[in-house]
Order: sequence, then structure tokens, then C-alpha cells
Amino acid sequence: MYLISWRIYESEEKVFKITTFITILGIINVPIIKYSVDWWNTLHQPASINILAKSSIHSSMLFPLIIMTAAFALFSLLIFLMKYNTELIKIKNKGLDLKVSSKSKISSLLAHLTSLLENKDFFIPKEKRHSMILNINNLIYRLEPNDKELRILASIISTLSKK
Repeated sequence: MYLISWRIYESEEKVFKITTFITILGIINVPIIKYSVDWWNTLHQPASINILAKSSIHSSMLFPLIIMTAAFALFSLLIFLMKYNTELIKIKNKGLDLKVSSKSKISSLLAHLTSLLENKDFFIPKEKRHSMILNINNLIYRLEPNDKELRILASIISTLSKK
């Protein structure tokens, strides 16, 4: 329920309220589940494995249970670490892909901006044209805009070119 609510609702404030409520219910429910065996012993058999007292389960079943529980825990840890490593690799690769795609987007935006400025006779005197274009390129590349900022910048440039 907790994870589903993060996917269903778009408003963060609403999601925080719902997930907080679910978490509080879960925290209250855990001790009830744990002690239900002792409270309602007519409905449930008593606990077979006790850490502080002698267990009622036979040792021929207890030792394999402990070994398999430890093996399951180690296997789960191994799967978690493998997934964690995979996600780190994805994040690193995504960052590289974003920079390459952003550079191509920035260069196309700069080419469009340069052509618009040439149409408006912005580069005066003509001898300074090259240095002016370099200054504009340096300015945009140093900003390192993300895709959203690049779209905003492109819409501003398009709006200014229409006037």
C-alpha cells in the first residue's frame, strides 16, 4: 500500500499524508501480530522457537531451519548488492548519456541563436563576429543547463525572434 500510494497520487503533500498514515498503522500492527500468539493462545499454537527458553521444535528440524534461514538472508543480501551495483552503473551511464544529448541540444540551440542574431545584424562590427559567437557559446556551455532549462531558453529565443 505504501509503495502503491507513491505511484497513484501526484501531489506530494497528499502522498506524504497517506504514507504517514499507512506507516503509523503498520507500526501499531506489528506488535499486535507478534503478541497475538500469546494473547489468543486458544486460537494459535504457542511459539515453537524461543530464543530465551528451550524451543519445542526437535533439533533435527531446528538446525536445518537455522541453516536455511541464514542461507536465505545471505542470498537476499547478495541479490540486493547485485541490484545496487546495477543501479549505480545505470546512474553513471545515464549521466554520461545526458551530457552527450544535452551538448548536441545546446549546439543546435546555439546554431539557431547565431542564425537569428545574424538576421538581426547583431554582429557589428563584422571583425568581432567570431569572438562574439565564442563568448555566447562559452556563456551557454558554462551554465550547463538541463533539458528543462534548455527548453525554456529555446522558447525565450523563439519568442524574441518573432518580435
